[in-house]
Amino acid sequence: MKRKNVFEITEERRGNINGHYDLTTSDAILINEKCNSKLEAIGEAFIYGYEMGCRATTKGKHKELTQKKGPVPRQR
Repeated sequence: MKRKNVFEITEERRGNINGHYDLTTSDAILINEKCNSKLEAIGEAFIYGYEMGCRATTKGKHKELTQKKGPVPRQR
């Protein structure tokens, strides 16, 4: 089976991320302001997403989040 590329994966997940683990606009702006290049910003966003995934797994939320059908409403 061919591995999906980054855009295929993000399109599948778009709108289906629990609001507790989603990247907020203010977080994206902060990353943009603090980073010196696009590559640095991508790296920071990846680390942030990785950490949020680790937290979800640790809290036992991974199974719950991946089994839900349809979009998960953003919680603020």
